[in-house]
Amino acid sequence: TREKAMEIMRDSRIGTYGAAAIVCSIGLRWAALASLQPLQGLTALVVAHAVSRALISPVLVSGHYARERGLASSVAGGVTPFEAFVAIALAIAVAMTAGPVAGMIALAAGVLAAGAMLSILLRRLGGYTGDGLGAIQQCAEIAVLCALAGALV
Repeated sequence: TREKAMEIMRDSRIGTYGAAAIVCSIGLRWAALASLQPLQGLTALVVAHAVSRALISPVLVSGHYARERGLASSVAGGVTPFEAFVAIALAIAVAMTAGPVAGMIALAAGVLAAGAMLSILLRRLGGYTGDGLGAIQQCAEIAVLCALAGALV
């Protein structure tokens, strides 16, 4: 249930699914970076960082915080549409450092992954939480790294 999911997110202990997610997360990043040359890997890390974090800003502008109070409530509604636009524009500029085609592929992958995670949060919780924002960022970052690994090799 929604209530049980919210309760689990309040618990700071890691469970089986959390441990599995960490292993998969590290494994996917490792595999993506291992397929790239060193300079490409560095570029991919910077692009993934910029894009994945920028994709949180539109969620904060248009999304709904799922709890009445919580750690992420301090940022809920704290981003203006202009600030989100600037964040996305800067992320696009950084993504283009990987090349126009690779940059666009990386952006598309990040947007799709972030959108998919947001869709799950909306359906399951009715909005985002701090953990949900982190999940959006992590999914987008992994998707960008994997997309760049495919596009740059």
